[in-house]
Amino acid sequence: MRLTGFQQFSLVILRTLVGWHFAYEGFYKLMLPGWTRDGQRIAAFSAEGYLKGATGPFAQTFQSMAGHPGMMHAIGIIVPAGLLLVGLSLMLGLLGAVLAILSFRTGGMAGLDQLWMTRQTRIADRSSLMPDRESPILNRPS
Repeated sequence: MRLTGFQQFSLVILRTLVGWHFAYEGFYKLMLPGWTRDGQRIAAFSAEGYLKGATGPFAQTFQSMAGHPGMMHAIGIIVPAGLLLVGLSLMLGLLGAVLAILSFRTGGMAGLDQLWMTRQTRIADRSSLMPDRESPILNRPS
């Protein structure tokens, strides 16, 4: 299958935008602590709150990780550095074929599976899956 010029251009733009988002988030987390416009210090990035709130099948493992300062320090470096490297790779078109092959060989969705396993809502709790009653989009005046 051959892509048209427009399709190729669209994919490059999409890859660049997604890469920018990853790179920005990684850079921002690495540069914290930062300061607000008022000169107030912002706390450094930490995944501790996310890991403590894990409720999936590996909740106990992730919650125990949050209790170890050395592990939290390592995660605090690995996560932002990974985000930055993935973002730069996407924007520059580096390692695309290698990453696609690795993704296919490892099950494709391994990274998203880890996010699912730390999900913050329980499937049994149907109320958490319902839209917020205060949503301005869903509760527009007629």
